[in-house]
Order: sequence, then structure tokens, then C-alpha cells
Amino acid sequence: MSKIKSKIISVFNKLVRKTSWYKSLWGGAEKIYKLNTFGLQVVNTGSGSGMHNFNYEGIPIKGFNFALGPQSLVHDFNILKNYFSYFQKNCTVLIPICPFSGLVVKYNKEHNFKYYPMLHPATISNFDESERTKAYQLYRSPFSVIPKECVIKTTREFMRKFLSIVKRNLEKIVIRKTVPKNLQKSADDLIKGWKAQFSITELSAPISSSHMSEIKSRKETLCEMLDFCTERGFKPVVVMPPMHSSLYNQIPEAFKLQYIKPLVDAVINKGYAFIDYSRDNRFMSDSYYASALFLNDLGAKYFTKQLLTDLNLI
Repeated sequence: MSKIKSKIISVFNKLVRKTSWYKSLWGGAEKIYKLNTFGLQVVNTGSGSGMHNFNYEGIPIKGFNFALGPQSLVHDFNILKNYFSYFQKNCTVLIPICPFSGLVVKYNKEHNFKYYPMLHPATISNFDESERTKAYQLYRSPFSVIPKECVIKTTREFMRKFLSIVKRNLEKIVIRKTVPKNLQKSADDLIKGWKAQFSITELSAPISSSHMSEIKSRKETLCEMLDFCTERGFKPVVVMPPMHSSLYNQIPEAFKLQYIKPLVDAVINKGYAFIDYSRDNRFMSDSYYASALFLNDLGAKYFTKQLLTDLNLI
């Protein structure tokens, strides 16, 4: 009887793991949980833009994308501390920064949840042993922990997918139609969201003392990351990824000087490499973007290949 029960649980777990609601619990971190490739030659950290803008498929070297969105430089650093043993000597570590990488974001316990299966407790902010136990149990066997929720949410999701397929067939859609991206709206929404998130009325306004303090802290973290890499024989490179002109053109020079330049100066003053692709004409085509800040698959593959070419890695 116990074997039959185990088999049933195993089948349900496989179904649950395929659902988007279950995958959302881990925020894309499952790729890191499953990492079993050693001798990585190039890796990247990063938040949402890092997650979307780097794609090593089809490139003749071992690469891995450690970026998760959203994610701070502190989280990036903690991932490096836990996974650098997978890197080969002279591995290139790409550290992307974005317009607000210098500011501090306070994450709730739900955000921290995905880090429990992959980071040492000492490197998890506001570590909670009960949350860690829950995370491990949910990752190993979700159906054993929350069977009712698994049945309800998984059934709903499969029904939605089924009805979606039926609807497409009824409408006799032979050629997949795509809705044109409104990159300008995407850029406007990003600017509006950033202003609200960081309590900034105008991007060109003088920086507040609290934001100056946050940037100072993030500069220290970034410099520690760079030194950590070189001390272990790796080659760190800080990168500002491409962004669509509809977004870049809304970021005033005063903002760049106050919020971005301090990080860049810290990198350059320590003798490390910094490459700015934010307004590189090679990546301005609309066809490369999923949003004003994130590249699509086509853009990510093109950007990654070009970046590694610029670094003489391929």
C-alpha cells in the first residue's frame, strides 16, 4: 500500500512541477538548484535584466546565467560565494548593473523563499529556519506538503490551458498572431514605477541623503564582489546592458551623474573593466526587445555573442 501511495505522490509531484504557479514559488531559481556543470568559463549575475539579457545557447564555451529577478547586488554576491566552485580558473564573471542598482530594495520573506534551497543560511537575509524547512519540503515533494492546494491550482491551470487550446482551434487560428510591443508604454511604465518605488519625484532632482547612503553601501558591495572574484582567479567585468531608446532617452544626465556614475567610478578606480551598452547602436532595433528594459531571445543571443566577442572570449 505504501508503494502505491508513493507512486501516486510521485506522479502528482511531476504534474505540479510543470505548472507555472509552482515555478513562481522559486522565481526562476530552479536552474541554479539543478546546476551540475563544473568548469564554467563565463557566468553572469544580475536582476531582471540579467535574467533576460544573457543567453549562452549555441555559444562554444560553458556559460551559465545566475541572474534572478528581482535581485540586489547583495544577493548576487551571496550567489557567487555559494557557487564559485563551479567556475574554472580565469572564468569571466559578468556583473550587470541597471539605473537603480545603487539603491536598496527591502524584500519580504516571500522573496527570500527561493534562496533557501541554494544558499548557506549565513548568506540569507532574515534567515528563518521554519521557512527553510518549508522550502526544502516543498521543493522535494510539494504534493506531500500542500496536497489540497496542489490539486486545486494544478487542475485550474491545466483547465485554463485546455480551454485556451480549444478556443484557438475553434477560431481556426492557423498562423500565430503577435500583438505589436508598445515599447514606449513599457518605458513610461518603468519610469513611473521606479519613481514610486524609490520615492523620487523627478529623476533630475538632487539626490537625497538617504539615497546617497544607499549608493555608498552598494558601491562597497560591488567592490567586494570584484575583489572576491580576482582573489579566486576569476575575471570580473561590470556591464550596463542595452536598453531601448524609449527608456534611455527618459533618463536625464543629472540622474546618471548622481545614481549611476558613483558605481561606475568605483569600478574604474579599482582598475576593473566596465562596458556600457545602454545606448549602443548595435542593439537599438525594436525586434530585439521584449520590453524597454529586457531583451527577447533574439536580442539576448545577439547581445551575449557580441559581448563575448568584444571580450575576446569567442
